[in-house]
Amino acid sequence: MATVARRRSGAPLMERGLGRWIRIYIPIAFFLVITLFPFYWMAVTTFKSPSELFNFNQSPLFVQQPTLEHWKQLLLHTNFPR
Repeated sequence: MATVARRRSGAPLMERGLGRWIRIYIPIAFFLVITLFPFYWMAVTTFKSPSELFNFNQSPLFVQQPTLEHWKQLLLHTNFPR
């Protein structure tokens, strides 16, 4: 057992826990953010009012005053449900 502990402490950086984070988890997290961001953007946009959509003085990533007007328009005034 003592030899296992010695080998582990002398292991190169990429074989330790930090190396695993650098090689595997950080690229996966980056890929997930890039892949899922368009879906987040679409969901957030559906809850914004038209005035909030075109207001460039506030953060486009968050909804200040959520509304369901776009969903009402889609479901009640179009043929989408069919």
